[in-house]
Amino acid sequence: MKHIFKQTSSIVVGLLMCTACNNWLDIQPSDRIAEDRVFSQVSGFWGALNGVYTELLSSNLYGGFLTVQGVEVMAQRYNVSQNQETFYNLSQYAFTQEQVKLRLESYWNEAYKQILECNNILENAEVRHGEVLNDKQYNLIRAEALALRGFLHFDLLRMFGPLPTQLDSKAIPYKETISVSAPGMLTGNEVIEKVLTDLAEAESILKNWDPAVSEGMLMAVNDDDHDNDGNTYRFRGLRLNYYAVVALKARVYLWAGNKTEALKYAKMIIENPEAETLYPAVTRAAATDYSNPDRSFSSEVLFSLLNENKEDLYNTYFNLRALLQNEEYDVAEQMMDVLGRYLRYITTSGRDEATLREELEHAAAYMEIQKMRFGAHLETRMEPYPESCAGKLVPRIIVQPLIENAFEHGIRDMKDTGIIAVSFACDAQQLSIFVDDNGPNVSDELLERTQAILDAEDYAPQSDSVALSNIHRRIRMLFEPGSGLYISHSPLGGFRSEIRMIGEKKYVADDDR
Repeated sequence: MKHIFKQTSSIVVGLLMCTACNNWLDIQPSDRIAEDRVFSQVSGFWGALNGVYTELLSSNLYGGFLTVQGVEVMAQRYNVSQNQETFYNLSQYAFTQEQVKLRLESYWNEAYKQILECNNILENAEVRHGEVLNDKQYNLIRAEALALRGFLHFDLLRMFGPLPTQLDSKAIPYKETISVSAPGMLTGNEVIEKVLTDLAEAESILKNWDPAVSEGMLMAVNDDDHDNDGNTYRFRGLRLNYYAVVALKARVYLWAGNKTEALKYAKMIIENPEAETLYPAVTRAAATDYSNPDRSFSSEVLFSLLNENKEDLYNTYFNLRALLQNEEYDVAEQMMDVLGRYLRYITTSGRDEATLREELEHAAAYMEIQKMRFGAHLETRMEPYPESCAGKLVPRIIVQPLIENAFEHGIRDMKDTGIIAVSFACDAQQLSIFVDDNGPNVSDELLERTQAILDAEDYAPQSDSVALSNIHRRIRMLFEPGSGLYISHSPLGGFRSEIRMIGEKKYVADDDR
């Protein structure tokens, strides 16, 4: 080994001596040369920025972990089998388990990788402004890179940082350069401040330079857009445009507990007098056009990522395909039929109200889906509703969330068979819908506290009461005094939710919206 090392050393020394006159040591690294070439033209900057958007759709980021995978698993949205070891351990918050650590590290590394790319774009844009980039190009590229950097840091903070009530604690680093040195850990408040600083600068630039402000989202191809930029000034709803940045600021302020500023920025979107021109609501006709329905509500979108692999993602994790592969055709057909009915109610109606019959058919479809998933572990009951009330108008999607609440918080983790039952009381003056479960006995104190949250005039929803609060307030607004959502002990032993509607619904929604 020593002999080989001596020979190798002699060769290296000889090469250095022989090539000194040719400045061999002055040759730049190949990656540096490649970078210089990339940023020597406008298309290179747009390509690098588009590359960040594309990478946001990787399975480690919003193409998987931050949408239908990790965050939903940790939120207990799925019944994860122990056969799916990594996701099962993640659902149990076993963060020290090796595979879970690797999964979280993959998200961390990928997020900071894209932050590094944003910093690289920012630094090169500064150098090439006036030489390669004109003012319009420079400002749009800088604003989007800053917004992306803030966006990624914010989600890293939400995932790995302290609770919003503990933002004085150490959280995550905030990377603002492309240096190899690692920045120190900042507190949650310091991270929020830097996120808002990046977003504030992006907002200020985009207000003056973003085509979305003057022309709308421009969600279509225009062959006249050349100027070395192709269609990069269009499809603004797929990029962090001015309105998306304003909305993101509202979201950051709300998460950090600053409701005053959150409301201020939310109103800049909601109460924008140009809203119907810049991001108009999709009409019912467009959403229900069976030849080419707009099911994504494209003109209403402020920011989105187009995931062309969403079908594969759905099939991988919601495994209707597995039924077909196992030749369980009857079950698959049944599931597709029920899913179709369930989704049709959500996606095709432009009304705010439905008949009692329609609303209960939707709720029954949800119960059937859960029954297919959990089999003998779940018993569902729906009492026949009074025909005299079948045509009564009620707000849409008020019963299914109560069934879901009973399932998630009442019976999901029961060892014995869980029961969810829906029943009714109806006369000329009042309609009541009851949702009962046989989950653990609920204390009087918890019932009183939850009802107080629902009844509070100063609406401040708790994490586990948002859906209930929304239903309660909708009913109170639309029906006579005394209407609303009332909770109590269930005759089955668990929790009872009662939707109480007194009188007739006060208005009919505009079917054209």
